[in-house]
Amino acid sequence: MRSALKMGRSAILGRFDNFLIDCDGVLWNQETPIAGSGETLKTLLEHKKTVYLVSNNTNKHITQYHQNLKDRIGVAGFPSSQIISSAISTALYLKEKLAPGEKVFLAAGPSFGKTLSDYGIPFTGLGPVDNRRPTDWDGYEVDPSVKYVVVSLDPHFTHTKMTEAYLYVAENGAEFIASDVDEYFSIGNGRQIPGTSSILAGLIECTGKLPTVTGKPNRLLFDIITDRYGPLDPSRTIMIGDTIATDIKFGKNCGISTGLVYTGNAKQSDGFARADEPDYTWDRLSDLLIE
Repeated sequence: MRSALKMGRSAILGRFDNFLIDCDGVLWNQETPIAGSGETLKTLLEHKKTVYLVSNNTNKHITQYHQNLKDRIGVAGFPSSQIISSAISTALYLKEKLAPGEKVFLAAGPSFGKTLSDYGIPFTGLGPVDNRRPTDWDGYEVDPSVKYVVVSLDPHFTHTKMTEAYLYVAENGAEFIASDVDEYFSIGNGRQIPGTSSILAGLIECTGKLPTVTGKPNRLLFDIITDRYGPLDPSRTIMIGDTIATDIKFGKNCGISTGLVYTGNAKQSDGFARADEPDYTWDRLSDLLIE
């Protein structure tokens, strides 16, 4: 592993043209900005670097990302096209595949639904549902127009929603899609709650299918970015994040350099397999620009 601190600001700016940067645990933690993160983004943009903010957090709409950038770390006017949450990548993926008259069954939070609406994607399933008993499914009619089942962190997920999703996959042949496979969702103060993978586990078991993953660490997210907004030279591109299982693996799956910061999920005391070893580590994002 290389120490970026020894390279210095000039070397980092000379080495990379494109920066993919995670948000939670890198720019801010919940309501708390991480010191120096805003100044670092501004410096990268001032040096004409291409910066994409790449997040698996589907609980924020793009307007909330803009608000966080402006109010928490003092970065106003960041290009909307360069903010890519896994909700946005899912919407872009569906936009290319959805045929007229088809729609999506969405098991996710309200911000995800708002994102799909932004892209004109019809969906059902959002929000709480009345629980059904096993016998209530006998006469249930599966909507034939639902051709995609999209799963993310859903605060209203129940056995009823799982059954609906299962029936769409099993009887409609709907494509099973996951926004991410995060094991946990950090809520601050060192506490984590079960993430999207806890919901996916039951659906994988009952459908016998693995989902198409539209967020990190799947390379599909990188391909969506480059197909829509133009190519990125892998040798001049780096992914920076706070989580080995998503950010660092994402970078490696995309064939780009990787940088790990210790302001979020990863701790300096953590060990990791050689295959997961990041190319660079920093205590915080702002350290990559220390001269």
